[in-house]
Order: sequence, then structure tokens, then C-alpha cells
Amino acid sequence: MPFTTGQTSLIKGGNAINTVPAECTFDFEFRNLPTIDPDQIFGRIQSYARDTLLPKMLKEHNNAAIEFTRLASAPGLDAEEQAAITQLVRSLTENQDKRKVSYGTEAGLFANVGVPSIVCGPGNIEQAHKANEYVSLEQLAQCEAFLAKLIHGMSVDTQAR
Repeated sequence: MPFTTGQTSLIKGGNAINTVPAECTFDFEFRNLPTIDPDQIFGRIQSYARDTLLPKMLKEHNNAAIEFTRLASAPGLDAEEQAAITQLVRSLTENQDKRKVSYGTEAGLFANVGVPSIVCGPGNIEQAHKANEYVSLEQLAQCEAFLAKLIHGMSVDTQAR
């Protein structure tokens, strides 16, 4: 079952083990499902920081502050089963599995401006975005076969016109 995910990935602060840091920064991200408003998620995080964390921090130091900087945002993709692009990819890959994933791509940006989009390609999310990530030669061969079918199909369609 698909769900929105979140994580804190980078934390930086301090200059020595025996010194209270003057500041601490951390980067976090969330990847929301297309049906979930990312502004509401971000707003809830900001509200928690402002209403719960900051008052506790101010009790310890009267100049404490929390600041947010939004670095990037990409909308989720809600590919429709009946869309022509979905049906094309399903026929070329002979894969009829229906699935939603909890990772992000730029596909939602394209879809939001009217470019039919779907996410497919070599690799496995289990090996992605971690140390020693890889794409196997077998997966690359499958991708190459898919692209060959796609190109061949496109050239046949172009010649028929």
C-alpha cells in the first residue's frame, strides 16, 4: 500500500564535542502521494516547530530561533491506468502489475504541464540511493530491449502516416 514518506538526511552543527553548538541545521524531505497536499504537510511541520519546539528552546536561550528554507518541490505522479502512455508501456514490457511507489521523480512536473508521463526503467529501488548502488547488466539489457521496441513501434507509426 503506498504512503507518504519523510526523512531527515543531513544534520550539521557544532565545532567541538565539549561545546554547545551556536546553531544546528538539518535537511529533511517528504515525498507525498499525489492526493496529499504537500503544503499541508509542510505547514504541520512548521506549526509543530513554532508551537511546540520553539517555546521549549526559548526557555533555555532567549535568542533561540527556528528557520525553514524550502529547497525544492516536485509533485507526485498519479498515472492513470487507462492513459495511452500507461497502456503503451504495459504492452511493450508485457508487465501488467499495478503499483504505486513511495519515491519521487520529476514525472509529476511533466504530467502537471500536460506531458503524458509514466515512470519505468532499469534498476531496483532496493539498490538505489545508498552506498554501492547499482543497475545490473540484465536490467540494462531489458531496458535496451524495451527502448528498441519503443523506437521500432514509433518508426512503424511514423511510416504509416
